[in-house]
Amino acid sequence: MPPRHDVDERELEVGHPKDHAAGPTAVAVAVKRAVEQMGTVRTARTLLKLNQVDGFDNHGCAWPDPEAGHRHTAEFCENGAKAVTEEATKRMLGRDFFATHPVADLAQRTDYWLGQQGRLAEPMVLRPHGTHDEPVSWEEAFETIGRAPRRLGPVTRLDRPEEEVECASRDDAAVSVLTARAVPLGGPRAMTVRRTLPQRGRTMIGAWCFVDHYGPDEVAETGGMKVAPHPHTGLQTVSWLFTGEIEHRDSAGHHAMVRPGELNLMTAGRGISHSEVSTPDTRTLHGAQLWLALPAAHRGTDPTFRHFAPDPVTGQGWEARVFLGSLLGSTSPVDTFSPLVGAELLIEADTVLDLDVDPAHEHGLLVDAGSVVVEGTPGSASDLVHVPAGCATLRVEAGEEPVRALLLGGEPLGEAIVMFWNFIGASHEEVAAFREEWQAQITRDGAVVGDSQDVADGRFGIVLDDHLAPIPSPALPNARLRERR
Repeated sequence: MPPRHDVDERELEVGHPKDHAAGPTAVAVAVKRAVEQMGTVRTARTLLKLNQVDGFDNHGCAWPDPEAGHRHTAEFCENGAKAVTEEATKRMLGRDFFATHPVADLAQRTDYWLGQQGRLAEPMVLRPHGTHDEPVSWEEAFETIGRAPRRLGPVTRLDRPEEEVECASRDDAAVSVLTARAVPLGGPRAMTVRRTLPQRGRTMIGAWCFVDHYGPDEVAETGGMKVAPHPHTGLQTVSWLFTGEIEHRDSAGHHAMVRPGELNLMTAGRGISHSEVSTPDTRTLHGAQLWLALPAAHRGTDPTFRHFAPDPVTGQGWEARVFLGSLLGSTSPVDTFSPLVGAELLIEADTVLDLDVDPAHEHGLLVDAGSVVVEGTPGSASDLVHVPAGCATLRVEAGEEPVRALLLGGEPLGEAIVMFWNFIGASHEEVAAFREEWQAQITRDGAVVGDSQDVADGRFGIVLDDHLAPIPSPALPNARLRERR
């Protein structure tokens, strides 16, 4: 049975919740849907086995197990029957379907439309730099799946979109440790990063509102970084590498290379789009991608770009590169829109480093390598150790191995932001408008353009000499976006 191309989502009806079981009507609707996709014989065999002692359970059913001897012939709910129907459908999706539907197109489809197309007829994979899913052998599929857990490490809550996290920074007096969660960059088969900010317990440290940490990744295995043109508003991106090289292009006309120990700071302001792609000569990619929220008074500023290579400052058992603000007698010349500090610290094993810091700042120490004790609180690799404002001295003790870490700090922003995907704004309505403007720029006749040079002019401009297909925005959640502080 071929995929269904004539899906009309207007056939979906949303009504008031019922205060009783739908009974025979629900069974009739479920059977009708099942027969359409499975045929009469398979429908009868499947539904009569659903949630039966000699059959199988379906977790789409919020259905308790009846007492022994009290099961009915139709022991399922409407949603459970529909879920089984999509899994057992005779509609098959093969290589021809994926050859005609690029990933960028499928990403814009609804779950209902996707579910109505059918089920996979063979294993598929999205190759590095690919635009379409491609068929692979079962042997390669199992080998790829087997490699993924070893490369990713612990993975938690990948099903929870970042924009749906409900949280607010707390004015805790104690030092706390924010642990990382693995997040695929651009999809579940893409390069994976470790995200420590934002999260449920804390959304910002000063104006720092986003902390991604990645690598060391062998580019031959992961495909490296290939982030096609995408938009930003109301923030600054801070790129900092430990190993490798990334090419930056943006719609304000900037073309630069991100190299280890050098700051690339892009101010999105009222709107910009950019791309980031690891260079062909990069063998290992390792670094951090950070965002700063702009204060409301400066969110409408013109987009700009700044590059700065700080000289190292050294002491007994330590070395530092201060790329924003002031620390350890070194001051960055890069202007910021709120009081900040950002620095890379290299600390030898068993060394104690006392940092004189601004007591008006709160701080986060992102541990890249080794283990530390910060103001008496231990932290391990990939942890972000948060220290609230009020400390004039910050003690960092290295463990038995050398430590590399990023110190991120600043005065609490003191105002609310609304954040969704790559946009920061003042309200749900403003962010939704930014999203609509981006979608309008990148689509023609309902489809995303295949070349970023075909993007229409507008708020987000056109990325300089980049020919990758732009990244469409995910859909807004059904609820209003919440403020973050």
